[in-house]
Amino acid sequence: MGYHNHSFEFESASGRIPYDVLLQETEADLVDMEMDLYWVRNAGVDPVSYFERYPGRFSMLHVKDMDAQGAMVDVGSGVINFAAIFAHADTAGVKHFFVEHDYPGSSGLASVAVSLYTLRNLTF
Repeated sequence: MGYHNHSFEFESASGRIPYDVLLQETEADLVDMEMDLYWVRNAGVDPVSYFERYPGRFSMLHVKDMDAQGAMVDVGSGVINFAAIFAHADTAGVKHFFVEHDYPGSSGLASVAVSLYTLRNLTF
């Protein structure tokens, strides 16, 4: 089973962070985490801190970017430092990357092209 996050899992509930509860109280061999980088950053959380606290738990990443105002944009058009995050992919346990944009504008294919170009040219 896999779990894909949004930002609300990082809001404290009864003094605990629900995303932490999921990671702490599920078995790693039974529950894969699919971290959505846009929603993690939207919540003001550093994804690398989760990779370090829960190594090997994140087999999948949703790769989406965010502008300075919090809007979703094509990968490479925003403020998320993907090279810094991907440098920790081995610690995280990443096996799959999924480029995603919920609202790509008039051309989804153009959005994918920009995002893939950016990702192919990253160095980390």
